[in-house]
Amino acid sequence: TLPESTNTLVLIVEDIDVVGGKKDPFVHWILYDIPSEVFHGLPQHIKSGPYTDKVEVSPRGTMDPVSILQGMNSFGSLGYRGPEPPIGMGPHRSFFHLYAIDGAFGEDAFESPPTRSQLLSAMYSTFNVLGKGTLMGTYERTGRRLRGGV
Repeated sequence: TLPESTNTLVLIVEDIDVVGGKKDPFVHWILYDIPSEVFHGLPQHIKSGPYTDKVEVSPRGTMDPVSILQGMNSFGSLGYRGPEPPIGMGPHRSFFHLYAIDGAFGEDAFESPPTRSQLLSAMYSTFNVLGKGTLMGTYERTGRRLRGGV
């Protein structure tokens, strides 16, 4: 159940096990301005390509699409990109952070799609964060790569 007064949700998917000396986690996906009625699940196969900062989804039980905005991932693009830890480097932890906030950013809140740091800073300085939930999953690549990159 969402906290009372929830207007929108923010989802940040990040990997804290990426090496490279970065202080911020490696971001796989940022979605924000997720309407609270979408809380019960995003549809599979969201059309989230590197070409748009807005995705259209239809909440369960309705055919009316709603717009959700995307932020910049650590690959330097928009949309979801899954984990690809180096083979043999052990498991990587992916954290799915979901924030419930009492407002909405809107399409004009940022000059360009925000990074994780920009979005979190704006979120905490502009809105009340009413709740946060986190789910952690692990992923590890083992074995050898086959020729041809498969």
